[in-house]
Amino acid sequence: MLDCIEFADDLRFVDVADPTSSIYARPMEPAATEMGGDPDRDSSGGFRRHWGERTDVRRLESFSDGVFAIAITLLVLNLSVPKGLPTSEVWSTIADQQEELTSAAISFAFIGIYWVSHRTTFDQIAESDGALTAINFLHLAVVVFMPFPTLVFAEYGNSFAAVAMYAITIALVGYTAAAMVWIAWRNKLMRPGVDRDWVVARITGMVTTPSVFLLSIGIAVFNLSLATWFWFVAFIVSPIADRIVTRYMHEHERPDDGAGAGASTAQSS
Repeated sequence: MLDCIEFADDLRFVDVADPTSSIYARPMEPAATEMGGDPDRDSSGGFRRHWGERTDVRRLESFSDGVFAIAITLLVLNLSVPKGLPTSEVWSTIADQQEELTSAAISFAFIGIYWVSHRTTFDQIAESDGALTAINFLHLAVVVFMPFPTLVFAEYGNSFAAVAMYAITIALVGYTAAAMVWIAWRNKLMRPGVDRDWVVARITGMVTTPSVFLLSIGIAVFNLSLATWFWFVAFIVSPIADRIVTRYMHEHERPDDGAGAGASTAQSS
C-alpha cells in the first residue's frame, strides 16, 4: 500500500509496510509569486499570451482553411437517397430533392467565395493579435453554422423564418469578414504597402453582399420567391461597388501622397 507524502520540493510515495522506502514522483513547482518570479507564468512554465501580443498568422490561417473545408463537407450530409429504390424511381427521387440540391449549391458558392475572400485578406496580414483571432473565430463560427440554415431553407423554403434565417447567416459571414479587415488595419497588422484605399475598397465590397441579403428580408415579408431571387443581385452589385469605390479613392487621392509614403502615413494614423 502506497501513501503520498508531500515534501518541500517534491512528492514521494511511501510504502506503508516499509516506511524507509520511497518512490520519487515529480518535483513540485513553487508558486511564482513566492519565488519572486513572473505571476503570469502558468503551471507548464510558459507565459500566457496577452491580448495585444503579436503572433504569426500562418497557424490561424491554416486552422481557418480547415473550418471552411468542414463547413463545405457538412453541406453534402444533407443530401441522401433512400435505399432499396427500384431503378425506375432513382431519377424521380433525385428530382424530388431539387430544393436540397439548390440550397446546397448556393451555400457551397458562398462558402467558396468567402474562403477566397478570407485567403485574399490574410495574404495582406503579416501578424495576428487577440482581437483579430477573436473576430476570426466568430467569422468561422458563422461559416460552420451555415449547413443548418441551408437545411432549414431546403425543407421550409416557403416560410419567412427559413428565408430570414438564411439571409441573416450570410449577412453575418460578410460583416464579420469586413470586421477582420478593419481590425487588422486598425491594429497595424497589415503588411507594408497596404494602403487605406485597398482597405476601404475591400470593406466596401465585403459589406455589399450582406447588405443585399438583409434587404431581402424586407422583400420576403411581401414575396418570398422574389426575396430569394434578389440574393443573386449580390453577385452583380458587389464587384460594381468595389470598382466605384476604387475609382472614387483614386480620383480623390491627395497629390502629395506617394506610393510608399501614403501607405506608411495611413498605417501610422
